Amino acid sequence: MVDPGAKSGQPSCCACGRTLDKPSSAAIDRRMASSESLKTAAQDAIAAGDFHQAERLIRQALRQAPDDPDLWSSHADALDELDRVAEAAVAFQRAVALDPSNAARLQNYGMNRLKLGFLAEGFRIYEARIPLLEAAGALFSGFAGHPRWDGSSRQRVMVCGEQGLGDQIMFARFIPRVAAIAGWAMVAVRPALVELFARHFAVLRPRAAGSSIAEVPSFDSWIPIGSLPFALGCRVGEDLRSPAYLTADPARVARWSAAIDRTRLTVGLAWHGNPSFSRNARRSLSVPLLEPLRAVAGVRFYGLQIPSDADVPPWLDDLAPRIDDFEDTAAILDQIDLLITSDTAIAHLAGAMGRPVWLMLSRVCDWRWGLEGAATPWYGSMRLFRQPTLGDWRAVVDQVVTALGDLTRRR
Repeated sequence: MVDPGAKSGQPSCCACGRTLDKPSSAAIDRRMASSESLKTAAQDAIAAGDFHQAERLIRQALRQAPDDPDLWSSHADALDELDRVAEAAVAFQRAVALDPSNAARLQNYGMNRLKLGFLAEGFRIYEARIPLLEAAGALFSGFAGHPRWDGSSRQRVMVCGEQGLGDQIMFARFIPRVAAIAGWAMVAVRPALVELFARHFAVLRPRAAGSSIAEVPSFDSWIPIGSLPFALGCRVGEDLRSPAYLTADPARVARWSAAIDRTRLTVGLAWHGNPSFSRNARRSLSVPLLEPLRAVAGVRFYGLQIPSDADVPPWLDDLAPRIDDFEDTAAILDQIDLLITSDTAIAHLAGAMGRPVWLMLSRVCDWRWGLEGAATPWYGSMRLFRQPTLGDWRAVVDQVVTALGDLTRRR
């Protein structure tokens, strides 16, 4: 049988001979424009914090462009923000499979694996963050030309701080292990942590206030501080545990002693993190949300939020205007009975000192706190209070009020 479409060069339906039209270039362009417009709209929704809308838009776009790694990565981000972490893992896997050389996607996938509890795999993939930090001018950019420490060699090792102050405090637990294996270890950290770390580790010191670091002593290899769990082979929560490894300066403790009322239970409060962090609003509370705490009898509350808020209520004795640095904060933590805080650096400081700390967490929280439970392998003195549903800080504060009432009655 003669194909009716043969003369025109168009394919035909074998059943009826009707010519089948190929999609025109204009139709293809409209389809792609639709996919791109959906992607743009989804990114706008993510920027506005409307992750439900973003997820719907991305699903529509993926029907048109199922092999777009940007879409899969955005889909994973949106699902993660919606507390659908297992679904996000599948989307991250797809994004990485489509674009395995993208460091940012690999880093996000690594944090997803860590959050789900796959520590060995997660810390391995988390190494993808290093070129991103180097490109951003991280502290260790000056050391990157040296060999990386392999976690087992006996040689002079430079441990280099990275990311936020809380990250550096948290990963510092591994420095004594490095020194024990390598025989010599020195750490370079941000200036705010130098004195705090110098009581326990060999630390590079600035020549003077505001200057660059002093001449670096000879060393054989280096490692970013966040790479220590991977290099040391941490696979389960027990591998992360450590006794308290930071202490307060005795002179600062004496200086702050008169400021603390010891006749009642003393509780420090902090409620928000660094505003420059892209997800700071999610992890932070407003001061009015803390108001139910004042109803707990027998407690003296101290404000430790740096910088201090303008609307600190009178029931909260705000020490923040008198705090100069982490040394002051450590001295106060050494003397109060308890710290209650949102997810910010002071939580890590209290945990590293072995001081009691209650951490108030968003339902969608950082990878290091996992998905559930009131305990964490990172700090034995820390208790986690999690939102039951995303954004429900009132329920968290209610839990804290109940627990604080129980604590005062036991005293």
